[in-house]
Amino acid sequence: MYVVRFFVFFSFVILLSAIVEFIRIEYQIPISPFDLAAFPLSLVVCFNLVKQLISKNPAKYKLADIGTKKLLLMFFVFSVIDIPVGVGMIWMGMASPLEFISGLKGGAHGYSFVSFGILLLMVWVYCTVLILRRL
Repeated sequence: MYVVRFFVFFSFVILLSAIVEFIRIEYQIPISPFDLAAFPLSLVVCFNLVKQLISKNPAKYKLADIGTKKLLLMFFVFSVIDIPVGVGMIWMGMASPLEFISGLKGGAHGYSFVSFGILLLMVWVYCTVLILRRL
């Protein structure tokens, strides 16, 4: 049963990617498969993070039981990685929002980079709030 679901999902993704590429090439509309996935994903994650932060039952979303020292060390490493990547993605996207930025395995437009960079920084803020609640 899972194999059938996988092939149906895979076929849907391939068909959707082909339609998006056809529209992008034929009608010069600036969209790519990553663009199609990044913005809705950012909205869903944003909605869930805000819902968890304003939840009336904060115990439902509490952190795992690990030591404070280890938690702060992991948060420091996460911050060192997440903040520059998020700010860099926003900067790169704002420099050319409608330009197609291609890479080795695909590409996206600048507005998708802005969306994904904001998403990374929102996850960092969410983790910060959770850690401050715990301390």
